Amino acid sequence: MQIAISASTAKLNAGTRQAIERRIRLALSRFQSRLVQIAVELAESPREGGEQLCRVTVQFSPTGKMTVTAIDRQRQACLDRAIERTRQALDRKFDPCVWPPPASSPQNVSRRR
Repeated sequence: MQIAISASTAKLNAGTRQAIERRIRLALSRFQSRLVQIAVELAESPREGGEQLCRVTVQFSPTGKMTVTAIDRQRQACLDRAIERTRQALDRKFDPCVWPPPASSPQNVSRRR
């Protein structure tokens, strides 16, 4: 699983890049065998107000592609939201039986006495 990180508005130092890569690997490690490449793009949002945009593009093995975008005022919050949405989307794609929990699961069934 290759990870490419780019930022159009600000330069990222090596420590920041490593922290982002570590966060991605931690969140998406269970899908590692199915992912070929992950591209993270940090930019300024086209909206007014100085918001940050984070776009995560995932390429699957052998074919397929998914892009998730998040917008927030703070770069770290934006990145966290995009990574979490990517993890949820991969859960739905690769394990659709788990997402959402079935209505008949013990957690969702009310017991009558």
